[in-house]
Amino acid sequence: GIEKTINFARFCAHENCSADLQLSAKIGFLKPHENKTYLAVGNMKTLMLNVSLFNAGDDAYETTLHIKLPTGLYFIKILDLEEKQINCEVTDSSGIVKLDCNVGYIYVDHLSRIDVSFLLDASSLSRAEEDLNITVHAACENEGEMDDLKSNKVTLAIPLKYEVMLAVHGFVSPTSFVYGSAEENEPGTCMAEKMNLTFHVINTGYSMAPNVSVEIMVPNSFIPQTNKLFNILDVQTTMGECRFENYESNCVSEQQKGALETLKDIFRFLSKTDKRLLYCMKADPNCLNFLCNFGKMESGKEASVHVQLEGRPSILEMDETSALKFEIRATAFPEPNPRVIELNKDENVAHVLLEGLHHQRPKRHFTIAIISSSLLLGLILLLFISYVMWKVGFFKRQYKSILQEENRRDSWSYVNSKSNDDD
Repeated sequence: GIEKTINFARFCAHENCSADLQLSAKIGFLKPHENKTYLAVGNMKTLMLNVSLFNAGDDAYETTLHIKLPTGLYFIKILDLEEKQINCEVTDSSGIVKLDCNVGYIYVDHLSRIDVSFLLDASSLSRAEEDLNITVHAACENEGEMDDLKSNKVTLAIPLKYEVMLAVHGFVSPTSFVYGSAEENEPGTCMAEKMNLTFHVINTGYSMAPNVSVEIMVPNSFIPQTNKLFNILDVQTTMGECRFENYESNCVSEQQKGALETLKDIFRFLSKTDKRLLYCMKADPNCLNFLCNFGKMESGKEASVHVQLEGRPSILEMDETSALKFEIRATAFPEPNPRVIELNKDENVAHVLLEGLHHQRPKRHFTIAIISSSLLLGLILLLFISYVMWKVGFFKRQYKSILQEENRRDSWSYVNSKSNDDD
């Protein structure tokens, strides 16, 4: 037979014609989240895994790309697949998805770059307890030494966050009440009409809100006085539990009787202001503080708190102002957590106004004191005028002598006229 040997010449950049696969990858988010550096669970449904493979060595034969996705991420598709020289096989084992892809037709040219974008599904993620890790590994048949393979493997960390949006609204029933001192013979009692406060907290965001609480603050003192204004009758919540200082109810008047108290009442009535606004500062000891914890709240979940209060006699006996306005504040917030981002801190506060109007009827002893003092003042004024008139001699005029002189003149006139008639 005829034997012929054909020699092929192969020119390699490296001595052993080894490839040098250099891998880089990054995570990208679709609009409108393209500028975010984290994945908001529940809100961001998809993400992009952008892989760039560069062969810095000789031609790479039978190049493969291996991608391991964490639990909660799933493969959807490769973007612009018809333009890419890549074919992937997807396997799912216990929720962990792996992609084994063949890159290039036969080999990947030296000094060539292949960019591939994988669209991933993140809609099943609902918890942000720990970050996600994606590993990407490139390999080929003619790889270099192990020491040179550090650049063919990449691990990407995806931070997970909760984007929390809490909304609060509330109301009070009734919205106003009448206060003022009762008659002296009536015993001091609490207000007959109870005050009902209701607040609703709603998770309006897409993410689950972990460990949500609401703080309700109600003014409970008329500064500078420290007497409590309300009794706590009932506190209920539809989720979780509420904590507050549950002091003893009291419907007995603490107002003292006596002349000094009467003078104080007169002074308070005369120096009464038009309106007084009562509000709470942060950690205010003069306010009722109800702290209710709801635990975790899923997206769209709502929780409610109902508080029933009773006005003490200290409100009814108040005469310092003609009108009261209570500013009741409720603030919802998640627990401090580096994985929680609050998006609407302006909407998680609700203010409810409760107004009180004075009946403008003075106390009986105050009325008596006013009438008595008016009579006394009038008598003193009369005596003073009389004294002044006496000092100027008004009461020392000679009324009698003047009257006798007038009579004498009249008599002489009569005698003279009689004499003239006789002549």
